[in-house]
Amino acid sequence: PTGHRAAAEGQADAMITALLFDFDHTLVSTPIDFALMRRSVVQLCGSFGVEVADPERKLVLEIVDEAVAQLDMPFALRLRGMADNCIREVERGAARGTMPIAGVAEALERLAAEQRRVAIITRNCREVVMTALTRVPLAYDLLLTRDDVERVKPDPAHALAALAGLGASREEALLVGDFRADIACAVRAGIPGLGVTTGASTAEELREAGALDVLPSAAGVPDWLAARGW
Repeated sequence: PTGHRAAAEGQADAMITALLFDFDHTLVSTPIDFALMRRSVVQLCGSFGVEVADPERKLVLEIVDEAVAQLDMPFALRLRGMADNCIREVERGAARGTMPIAGVAEALERLAAEQRRVAIITRNCREVVMTALTRVPLAYDLLLTRDDVERVKPDPAHALAALAGLGASREEALLVGDFRADIACAVRAGIPGLGVTTGASTAEELREAGALDVLPSAAGVPDWLAARGW
């Protein structure tokens, strides 16, 4: 992480024109119950006779992948489909309670006015994100949900697909997120990662994951860029 931050600081000569943002708890506040989601998926896996080791330390989609890998067809397909429905149900409930994070919508409008392009990259599904965006409209150029890519964060392919969609290089990009997986994605993709503490991860956890810096909110991104001449 220290080396990553040092390398990212060396990017100061390049203008940041492409910003990749996580969605939940970075751009909007959603009451998504990840603990409930995890419990439901683990219980479902158990009904198929599959146990996943140490599920509390794993992301939900990775739990599903690990469980599916232990099954033969057609049981693997059935489990994946049922798990997806289980996850979406929790996400749908959270989407109905989506609330704005103060100053974020205005920050995105300012980034657009500065001719910067914005991509939203999220492990959430497209249906739920679009529902949330009807409640909290935001300015963006590209949305890549888990339905739109083969591999999601923290896999760097998610971020790199967003850069390709924006027509941007890693040298002109910044990834902003509230969770360690967001910063891990940035590190693996060779992009500076900026943490925000509007989610569950602490500033210390985000820095340990490799964040170049940590802000109280994504609302502060335009000023943070301006202060660095980016």
